[in-house]
Amino acid sequence: MYVAENPPFGAVITFYLKDEIKTIKQIRQEKEKQLKNEDADIPFPGWEKLDEEKQQQKPALWLTIEDAEGNVIRKLKAPAKSGFQRVAWDLRYPSVQPVSKESAEEDRSGMLVMPGEYQVSLSKEVDGEVTELAGPESIMVKPLREGALEGPSHEETLAFWKNVSEMQRAISALNISLNKAFEKVNLAESSLKNASFKPGVLNQEIHDLKMKLINIQTELSGSSSKNEIGEKNPPTIGDRISLVAMGTANSTYGPTQTHRESLGIATEEFADVKRNFEQIAEEEIPQLLKKLNEAGAPWIEGMPVPGN
Repeated sequence: MYVAENPPFGAVITFYLKDEIKTIKQIRQEKEKQLKNEDADIPFPGWEKLDEEKQQQKPALWLTIEDAEGNVIRKLKAPAKSGFQRVAWDLRYPSVQPVSKESAEEDRSGMLVMPGEYQVSLSKEVDGEVTELAGPESIMVKPLREGALEGPSHEETLAFWKNVSEMQRAISALNISLNKAFEKVNLAESSLKNASFKPGVLNQEIHDLKMKLINIQTELSGSSSKNEIGEKNPPTIGDRISLVAMGTANSTYGPTQTHRESLGIATEEFADVKRNFEQIAEEEIPQLLKKLNEAGAPWIEGMPVPGN
């Protein structure tokens, strides 16, 4: 039996590029190859030119997808090589999750788009300069079938998904910021330990800051002791948003009343937690670092760089 990979999901965009978009290094090497074939001398390009080659970013092609109103929906990076190329758009917005060092090169997807007409155009980027090449061309996104049950309109569903995505983005950002705050407080503790003055008030301040951060972490994710063994927590902010996201992200029916209520509760609770965290991150931790710096404790990130 014949077996092959499944075709990619979504809209497959095909384009033809007559000539590869080359780097200055590729252009130099081609010239040198021709000189070599002619048995001619190959000049040294110079250190500045070699540095320029190393610093140059690779040229790129961009497929930009817009909706009927001209709003950018997705940007897809395509190979800048000559010939026919095919790139599949998975009919989703980009992910709104924070970008980390580990995920910086990933092309992550977000929520599904609604049925309707979209436009795709092709452009190239060379040394930061973007030039339009072709398009726009039309893409029609159609539902495979009509739902058996009546649900919210496409516009209502899209608005709800956007609200959920923004909450996911905010919670992820707060979790990352919270981890960074823990790192700073732990570094402050190490700095204090190596400082040449007696233990005292600063020890208490660091302890109290740690406890405040732990309380915020508990409100977001629940008891660490319960999580360790799989014991149930009362519904947390993270639980409510996960429930809403899993229940609606891949469903074209849109949100139920339970989903709407869960999002509303999580939004209200998150506002309080965010306010408390900002008080700690923007005021209390900088004040602690200032006190350590003025007392002559070892330098840590967040303190002014020593020297005149």
